[in-house]
Amino acid sequence: MGLADAGARLSRRLSAKGGALLRKAAASRPERAASAQSEESGVSDVDESRGAALRESNALNEEGLSIISNIARELELRIEAEGHDNEEDPFSKGKIPGISVEDYMCRLSRYVNVWRRHAGGRESAGVRAAVMTIIYLRHLEEMHPDFGLNQKNVHRILMAGYLVAVKWSEDQVMSTDWWAKVSGISQAEVNRLESVFCNMLEFELFIDDVVYDTTLRDFEPESSDVDRDDYEDEP
Repeated sequence: MGLADAGARLSRRLSAKGGALLRKAAASRPERAASAQSEESGVSDVDESRGAALRESNALNEEGLSIISNIARELELRIEAEGHDNEEDPFSKGKIPGISVEDYMCRLSRYVNVWRRHAGGRESAGVRAAVMTIIYLRHLEEMHPDFGLNQKNVHRILMAGYLVAVKWSEDQVMSTDWWAKVSGISQAEVNRLESVFCNMLEFELFIDDVVYDTTLRDFEPESSDVDRDDYEDEP
């Protein structure tokens, strides 16, 4: 093969490689933009129209959705009652995320179930993480009376609560890199907020079965309670 042919082949390889690099760089621009948005607001915005898609997913069924919806409603009421900003709050950052509390919890629960390959009922990992998170939040407010939920901190607190709950209750290890993508928060912030959350709870992460069952029952649809009571009364 002559020098001219070798030079032509090398030129084609370099051109193809350069094109691939340019395509890779172009593809990464939206990711970098999302990352910058995440750093600015604390939670990258998720199109709220996705909420309907999340609800239709088998990963979070009607029973699971009802429980998540009831938990989210309690959190929203607490935000209305407690919603004062605290400059020293480690979970508050930037603007208010453009996704509702309920849709964000549906997103987190759905992806926990996808990760664990669960269907989304009361016994699923995603619902369990949501119930454990609300218990952790109650403990936080008991231990830190000045701490309150607000629109700027609730999403990041939920992210940390879910992560801690999953790590405590599941026998598989969840990647923080994957959880950062699911939650819309940078991996560095995920790691930092997980540490803050655990320290604020003084690492008292154990939840008694009776406390868990009582809390879950509080958020279940009324029809579930009736059906289970009828079943328990049968001989």
